[in-house]
Amino acid sequence: AEARNAETVLADLAGMKRGSLAIFASQTIASFWLPPLLVSYLERYPHIELKVEIGNTAESAAAVGEGYAELGLIEGEVDLPALEISDVAEDRLVLVVGRRHRWATTPPKKPSELAGTGWALREPGSGTRSSFEAAIAAHGMTSHDLKIALELPSNEAVLNAVAASRCLAALSQRAVARPAAAGWIRILPLPGAERPFSLLTNPQPYRTLAARAL
Repeated sequence: AEARNAETVLADLAGMKRGSLAIFASQTIASFWLPPLLVSYLERYPHIELKVEIGNTAESAAAVGEGYAELGLIEGEVDLPALEISDVAEDRLVLVVGRRHRWATTPPKKPSELAGTGWALREPGSGTRSSFEAAIAAHGMTSHDLKIALELPSNEAVLNAVAASRCLAALSQRAVARPAAAGWIRILPLPGAERPFSLLTNPQPYRTLAARAL
């Protein structure tokens, strides 16, 4: 990390004419929110090499904290006192069911009904999972109150499981927009499931021009 830091300081002397930027982003951000921004960035700074890796929120925080990535982008609220955190966008979790689920035609009327169906959830450590657990905590529930049938490591895996089963899931509205428009899942509201997309930076190393520009 120290060697890369020295290289980036030297690259900055070229004034954005060369250099690289390492970004570690959680899955929903990297798949649905970040790509158009990166395209705009490269149109302005075509000589900067962008290196983007994907992991869950915990992995993104570790990458920034250890100097492996200069910028991290995560979902939901986290307690990371060693890093600087700033909100950069807003998101919302929604419930999704497949066409075979009884709620596809008759949605539940109260939050307590969520404990009466099977669930397919993202893995612990993901921003989607922590945001979902915070949302149901507001209704007096924890994940231990749910019938968790599957824990899966990607949004796509959860969506495919929901479409093929009678399980319920909670995912970003950004991740489910196209499948819902195609008609193979149904979206249901999840009260209190708003969350931020946040930028993580390490206050200790030098902040490159490339990072500041993004």
